[in-house]
Amino acid sequence: MATADDKKWLEVGAVVRIPRDSKRSGRALIVSVDGDEVDLLWEDAAPQARRTVFVVCPRLNGQNGSSDEEEEITLPKENVEKLLSFEKSTDGDTTLSPDLLKSRGDTLLKMGDASSAVPWYEEALLETSQIQVGSTVLLMEQDENEIKILAAEIDCLEDNTADITFVKSGSEAVVTLNAIQLGLSVKYLSLQIRTLLNISRCMLQLAEFDDNPSSRPSLYRQGAIIACSMVLEILSMEESDEDDSLRLITTCYLLRSKAYAGRAKWRAALADIDNHLERKPQSKEGHQWKTELLSLISKSDRANKKLVKSMCGWIQTATANSDEKPVSQPQNAEPPKTVYNRKSDKTFAMTSILVLLVAVVIHNAFF
Repeated sequence: MATADDKKWLEVGAVVRIPRDSKRSGRALIVSVDGDEVDLLWEDAAPQARRTVFVVCPRLNGQNGSSDEEEEITLPKENVEKLLSFEKSTDGDTTLSPDLLKSRGDTLLKMGDASSAVPWYEEALLETSQIQVGSTVLLMEQDENEIKILAAEIDCLEDNTADITFVKSGSEAVVTLNAIQLGLSVKYLSLQIRTLLNISRCMLQLAEFDDNPSSRPSLYRQGAIIACSMVLEILSMEESDEDDSLRLITTCYLLRSKAYAGRAKWRAALADIDNHLERKPQSKEGHQWKTELLSLISKSDRANKKLVKSMCGWIQTATANSDEKPVSQPQNAEPPKTVYNRKSDKTFAMTSILVLLVAVVIHNAFF
């Protein structure tokens, strides 16, 4: 906390750390100091890479755009903290050991500053990633409803491509090096696993408050899903201490269940929490989360049923309004000419759209 002895760093233009709530914190810029109070502007919460790439975290800063209206806050000086000494370095030192990089991320995560912790974790992964002939790597397959992480072994490297063999299926493929998410390291495998888990924790924390623009929470949760899926794929191949492996697996399922739920992927969220409880039946946190999850699903089901009911009413009304009473014709009258009914076509189009919307709602309710 700020004291009378170190007021020098409390100056306009300085970047400091302030609390978001009782458990989380973040960076802010000092814009003015008035007596015992400090006016600050929050920094963009999107993690900023120390290198040019991220392994797991979505690159949001400068791409998806943060709020144009920066949020200003006024705090007493005692609630303002200066950054840690290693945060002030801007040299991008690439000689730091993976253990030190992870340790710095751990320190920041314990302080509740997920935004600042992620770049250190990501750099630790980059430093340990081994992409060479004979190494095992992780690749990602993704569609609208599912993210799959697949392990493969590199058979040959040439220019910007790699010949690989998938570990589980035995099938072969040629992929670009950019398609490889992470190269596994025998020496640092434990560090990679724990770093990925902590990144998933950071992603879930960021999803709770960084919602400008509104797409960010979903992207953060997707990052958590990717990180947990990576760990599960690694553990499915490794022979490790049974108790330690079980703890890591159950942690993955719990974290990934929360990430899926945040994206309204209810079936996947339920499957993961059931896998967690199957392996750890006495998990108090697991049972609490499943109770909360079932409540969320119930609320979602009620909302979807209400929406479907309203849509069905709109369809019925639109269809009824398009009906026309037949007009009686004289016995010897000529057959009526065919007239293009623009209103009928418009009603048909509206009805088709509403039916499609109902189908989308029903699909989302189950998937």
